[in-house]
Amino acid sequence: MSMSLTSPAPSYAEDRFVVIRDPRPGTIVEVGPGSHLAVRFRRGLGASRWHVAGLPGHLLALPVSVDGGHEFQFLVFGAGSAAAPVRFERRHPERDMAHEVCELLVLPVSDVPRTA
Repeated sequence: MSMSLTSPAPSYAEDRFVVIRDPRPGTIVEVGPGSHLAVRFRRGLGASRWHVAGLPGHLLALPVSVDGGHEFQFLVFGAGSAAAPVRFERRHPERDMAHEVCELLVLPVSDVPRTA
């Protein structure tokens, strides 16, 4: 398994599948290229949903059929030219302005210490 985190430990990690639950803004996630990354946010009360507002070139968003607006899945590729965060914004469907933002820096690395 190739992953490491600077903020709360992942809720679930397996060989090439990493799940992060309720990440804190500014979390740095290091995973190996070819890994599958899932980001899950806790459901809140009301109609607000999370949206991907910025996606770096080394991540491919995968379709998720359930839990729309609370779970996102990505396929991680090799590093691009510049490190850029994944930006999540929580918005109410009737308002244009985001009322919560969470940015994660996902870094593809090949030599990450194995975690237990």
